[in-house]
Amino acid sequence: MKNLSLILFYIISSQVFGQKSLTLSYSSQLSISKEILTKASDSNFAMQLQKELTENVFPYWYGTPWDYNGYTNTPNKGVIACGYFVSTTLKHIGFNLNRYDIAKMYSSGIVTVLCHSDYKTLDDFDAFQEYCITLPDGIYILGLSNHVGFLSIENGTSYFIHSDYSSEDGVRKELVKDSYALGNSSSFWVGNFSNHPETIEWYKKGTEYLRVTSH
Repeated sequence: MKNLSLILFYIISSQVFGQKSLTLSYSSQLSISKEILTKASDSNFAMQLQKELTENVFPYWYGTPWDYNGYTNTPNKGVIACGYFVSTTLKHIGFNLNRYDIAKMYSSGIVTVLCHSDYKTLDDFDAFQEYCITLPDGIYILGLSNHVGFLSIENGTSYFIHSDYSSEDGVRKELVKDSYALGNSSSFWVGNFSNHPETIEWYKKGTEYLRVTSH
């Protein structure tokens, strides 16, 4: 009975915030995710992209330590900075970008490039949380004063997925309302990513996202 309880606890814990038991190698999962996205219809692409990232790519990275100079290309081997977490996972799932060039930009620049200049800026955490309530489900690129990550709206609930400089957890998924990084930011750049029509087009055509030097 004790062993059964431990097994059930592990299963339930592994499902919290989209985490799951990872049975495939990371490279195998990426191949499957890219095939699914390539075959997805335009009308279904945004939903499928969010699912592949949050359920099948990000979980491999959870627990990878943060470091300001981190740029590992392999989840849970080495360390990774916030910008590199964003650029690396998007490159791995099939977007055409130089992960080094994108990661080295200011957070606002990363949002501008990846979201085709479709973004909203806010300068207050409360206002940001209120804005999240108005957003449809999807993946957004979120730039902060000195940080960047993914904003995932799932059934109306807002999550921040990022390489967290403020926690020993490193890469993790947390509720927006509980995030130290969000609560201590003085600016918020919320970029429309998965729901932007050009995101679909650029993915399927392999159009390259190019670094900008100003924002």
